[in-house]
Amino acid sequence: MPIGETPLEKQLQEVLKINHKTMWLRAANVESVKRLVKVLNQNQLRQSKDSLNNPLFSVYNNSGVYSIATASLNPSKQAGAPYTLNDTGEFYKSIVVSVFIDGIRIEADPTKSNTNLYEEYGKNIIGLTDENIETVSELIILHYRRETRKVFNI
Repeated sequence: MPIGETPLEKQLQEVLKINHKTMWLRAANVESVKRLVKVLNQNQLRQSKDSLNNPLFSVYNNSGVYSIATASLNPSKQAGAPYTLNDTGEFYKSIVVSVFIDGIRIEADPTKSNTNLYEEYGKNIIGLTDENIETVSELIILHYRRETRKVFNI
């Protein structure tokens, strides 16, 4: 067989053609990954944690828990319970996940009545903890492997 025509050499030629940026987009820009990122961020907030794994804390109220006044106005809130930022659900619903060549971006609308949630609780309310980043990475790796197998027809 002439050089460059063996099955192994043909596969090696295919390896050289792989565009890793394209493969990243194929692996990460799928609904299951974007949905997982959104759900993990929402779960962190439900656990009263930001992306640095710190408790949610209102700089306006100088507190991390619902007050007696809040509980009296909103029966779904219990005085002393940690903030979850899920009063109306609008903030959670506004979370959008986008995939780019250089990473994943999580955005949300922080406007709530007359308050900006980023100003009150910090910008780290959007983003994932290291543990959750690892979880998302594992899923992306699975998708990346699947896409690589498609290139090699295996």
